[in-house]
Amino acid sequence: MAVAVRVQRPVALVIDDCRFLAERVARVLAARGFDTVVATDGYEALKLLSNRRFELVVVDVDMPFVSGMTLLRRLRLDPVHAEIPVLMLGADPSAEHETALALGANGYMAKPLQIRPLTAMVDSLLR
Repeated sequence: MAVAVRVQRPVALVIDDCRFLAERVARVLAARGFDTVVATDGYEALKLLSNRRFELVVVDVDMPFVSGMTLLRRLRLDPVHAEIPVLMLGADPSAEHETALALGANGYMAKPLQIRPLTAMVDSLLR
């Protein structure tokens, strides 16, 4: 009698106030073997982070209520989430890139996103 073994897929949290973009990123990650959860604001993301563990977080810098930078700071201060790879997405790389990395982001990509560079960045973050 064969026993089915369920392989646990890594879970990524994608946070962007533009649902279209968040779902696009989620589809790219799903194609890379992730289960994905989408949040459209920082409050929703913080609630999700309090209830489960993620292997990757992709977050927009500029969001209402709780910005991506604030969310990044909170992740890095929380021992449960401090080591999760975080990829920041932003529209102004000249102002945000260095700040994001200084706060502990593992990577930064400028919008508009392109699929191949996004998948390459995700692959490099998870190595």
